[in-house]
Amino acid sequence: RPIWGWTGDTTPKFGREISPTFRAQQGGEGVGWTDGERWARFTPIEMERLMGLPDNHTLVMHKDKPASPAMRSRVLGNSFPVPILHWIGQGIALVD
Repeated sequence: RPIWGWTGDTTPKFGREISPTFRAQQGGEGVGWTDGERWARFTPIEMERLMGLPDNHTLVMHKDKPASPAMRSRVLGNSFPVPILHWIGQGIALVD
């Protein structure tokens, strides 16, 4: 599916098939997918997959309830992709 960013509505902000970064506070902006007719934000599971995490990695208990999708999205917006960290670590190991 093509990936788009938008500013408060379905107006594309970024290029087709280019994924802007996730942010903890979207502020009316978002990142999601479109098939040309429908628009949808990424689900927490889709975001986890894009970040290199296992499905439901952020589905933890918070105040005796499962974390909400909004909370999970905020956590993912504050994280860094695992494959990128792994790549950086390999580079550092080569230098040592």
